[in-house]
Amino acid sequence: MDDSAELFLFDEEDDTATETLEPAPWKVLIVDDDSEMHTVTKLVLNNFSYQDRKLSFIDAYNAAEAYQLLSEHGDVAIALVDVVMESDDAGLLLIDDIRQRLNNHKIRLILRTGQPGLAPIREVIRRYDVSDYKNKTELSDVNLDTLMCASLRAYQEITELHSQRNNLRAVINSSSHIENCKNEQNLAIGVFHELIDLLTQQDAKLTLSGLALSVYRSKLKVLHSEGKLAYLEEVRSLHELPSRVQSLLNQAQQNQQHSFGENNAVFYLQNTDSEPLMFYLEGWSDTQQLQLEPLNYLIQTTAVRLENQHLQKQLAHGQLRLVELIHQAIQTKQYNTEQLSTIERYCAELAVAYSLSDQQCEALNQAASFYDLANHGLPDVLLSCNMLSQGSWQRIAEHCELPDTLKDPAVQQQIDAALIVANQSQEHWDGSGRPLGLSGEAIHVYARIVALAVFLSEQTDQQASLAQLDLANNPHFDPQLTTFTVKHMLNPD
Repeated sequence: MDDSAELFLFDEEDDTATETLEPAPWKVLIVDDDSEMHTVTKLVLNNFSYQDRKLSFIDAYNAAEAYQLLSEHGDVAIALVDVVMESDDAGLLLIDDIRQRLNNHKIRLILRTGQPGLAPIREVIRRYDVSDYKNKTELSDVNLDTLMCASLRAYQEITELHSQRNNLRAVINSSSHIENCKNEQNLAIGVFHELIDLLTQQDAKLTLSGLALSVYRSKLKVLHSEGKLAYLEEVRSLHELPSRVQSLLNQAQQNQQHSFGENNAVFYLQNTDSEPLMFYLEGWSDTQQLQLEPLNYLIQTTAVRLENQHLQKQLAHGQLRLVELIHQAIQTKQYNTEQLSTIERYCAELAVAYSLSDQQCEALNQAASFYDLANHGLPDVLLSCNMLSQGSWQRIAEHCELPDTLKDPAVQQQIDAALIVANQSQEHWDGSGRPLGLSGEAIHVYARIVALAVFLSEQTDQQASLAQLDLANNPHFDPQLTTFTVKHMLNPD
């Protein structure tokens, strides 16, 4: 009794192991009010196959029934549609409903008619989105076989294009989720689920298993596990993994690129901030023709985004150091020379020309001394730095811990003004200045005022100053400011 039971179990396992799965058949919808056309069509195509896939037929005997069936079966590859059914144009109206109401542009539609005079072929082909239009008497077994092959080939190509487009959209839409991952584990889980989603979009029947992990000097860290491999969550050594997993992981780690098996794959993600991440996936069969290119593209775009995040973080830390130096210089203001006092006085007088507010005048007064960074012990390299913006402050706050003193908007405005003067006070109205060669009103009004104030503070002869500024002949300065200076400051009479 025991031997028989063991033999039975062995035979059952052997049958299961040798069982082969046939690929899913192509679905074909026959729409015709003549039941004989259904029978004949199935009889002619009974032994038809394309790419080792047979046909599966769905029957509809009027347009309304066909519309309902297509609403339920979105994977019908071909519809053979009779033109004349409950009305002379029932088939034509059904074509419009399929394309417009169902928004199904993948299915290949073939019109058939026994009364070609009611719907002339030239008009129908130009007016309706159909693959072909045939007289029922023309559809011999050879013609129908040829027509089905061409239509299925077109359906397959269109389906692949739709799939690629949807995969691309999914990759693009995944960016916001991945960018919000703040640590390695959240990032790994996010990317892992995006990879799974991309594959299941191609085949909803897939049951996938996988791992997200990092490996450094044979020290393994499982960041996420799923499916049949969920039990590996606590594994800490590469050698504890199944051999099929080890093989692909070693290959990916050694070559620093993706590695593919027959029914599994490892995707390798280079991460600037930490060790590379690897994503092992398995669970599809030989009969499932999956596209792995979208997954590769997701990994590539994620790597670019991570590199961008790393650069943004570096930039944020550099800008934080910069604003801390500027803020410290504003707070200490260790010198107050006679020339600086003169510059500040001229700035206050020139501010009238542009009707600056009291707040703007105060910011200008505090920033005026930054025309010469050496006075503050700051390097001239600040001249090559771009101005801070509201986005810059947000980036600094996102990647760095802002001190409480730098969170005050008034302090941020002081620092912004100081950087403006440091960067632009040596620009010229005609564009011949430095460091950026700005011209005209592209130069901030603070920098234009400080530049002229510095010039005036260096003059000892008022008549010589008038000669240089009269009629705005000096191309270095804002004409509105020079006119104001000549009229109200140097020549008040």
